[in-house]
Amino acid sequence: NQAESARASGQPDAAQALLVRLDVLDPTNPRTQSLRREIERAKRHQKLLTDAGRALDAGRPAEAEAKVREVLSEAPGSPRAAAAHQRPHA
Repeated sequence: NQAESARASGQPDAAQALLVRLDVLDPTNPRTQSLRREIERAKRHQKLLTDAGRALDAGRPAEAEAKVREVLSEAPGSPRAAAAHQRPHA
């Protein structure tokens, strides 16, 4: 479905907009609810990784590492989190 494709391609806002339309048709659809949770998790991960980069740039490597590890604990296959984890901490 289009919402899943948008989420998978890194467009959580577009996916969420499509979910709003799906809610009109069937607000209790389990697949829609599951996708909504995935989108919210992806947005939270995106924010954590952005914050981790800012923390690292500000000289707070322990804070950055904690944020990256949080994402990796929920999404071990996240390429962005893995790349952030490999970033030098100096």
